[in-house]
Amino acid sequence: MKKFTLFFTALTLVFSASAQVPTEKSLLWEISGNGLKEKSYLYGTFHLLCPEDLVFNKKVTEKLEASKALYLELDFSNPQIGVEMQMGMMMADGHTIREYTDSATFARMGDSLKAKVGMPIEMVNSIKPMMLASMLYPSALGCNPGSPELELMKLADAKGSKIAGLETVADQMKIFDEIPYKLQVKLLEEYLLSKDALKKETEQMLGIYRKGDVKAMHDFMEDDKSGLGGFMDLMLYN
Repeated sequence: MKKFTLFFTALTLVFSASAQVPTEKSLLWEISGNGLKEKSYLYGTFHLLCPEDLVFNKKVTEKLEASKALYLELDFSNPQIGVEMQMGMMMADGHTIREYTDSATFARMGDSLKAKVGMPIEMVNSIKPMMLASMLYPSALGCNPGSPELELMKLADAKGSKIAGLETVADQMKIFDEIPYKLQVKLLEEYLLSKDALKKETEQMLGIYRKGDVKAMHDFMEDDKSGLGGFMDLMLYN
C-alpha cells in the first residue's frame, strides 16, 4: 500500500535505477554545476499537511525569495485547473467501481466511505479509484489540512515571481487509466475496510518526511507488496 500513499505526495527527489540515494537529510536541495549559470532548488512536499506542518524554515523562504520563478507539479494558478481535474476523474469507457467487486464488499466499502467522508458510494461509483482514495487522506491525517504548494504559491505571488507547472492535469490523469482499475479497486477496498491502515501508513510516511530522510523514504517506497510495484516507472520515475 505504501506506493499508493506516495502517489499523493509531491516527491521532487526521484532516482533512476543506477542513481545513488543521498544519505543527507533535507527536503531542500540545490541544483548547480554542469555548466549551469544560475542555481535552482528542489523542495519536496506532501500535497496536504496539517496546519502545524505547514511551516517553512528560514532557508526555504530565503531561497524562494531569491528565485525568479516557482515551478509546481501542476500550475495551480491556472483558473481552469479545477474543471480540468473534474473532467479527468471519471473512469474510461463507462467502467465503474461496482463491476470490479462483489455486492457485499461494495456495500461494506460504501458504509466505510460514508462514515469517513460523508458521501454515498453510488455518487462516486464512476470516479477512478485512486482519485477516490485521495479523498480519504484528510481523515487519515485527522485534521483540516492545507496545501503546502498553495502556500508556496502565495509567497511567490507576493513577490511577483513567475508561477508555472511541470506537468499538465491531462498527463497526470492519464496515469490513472494505465494502472488496471481492478488493482485500484482492490487497494481502495483495503484502505476502506482495513482498520486504520491508511492512518498508520500516513503517520509513518510523515515521520520520515519531517526528518527529511531521503534514503528512508526511498527504502519505504521499495518495501511494498501492494501490487503497484510494477508501475513505479509510470507513477514516479518517468
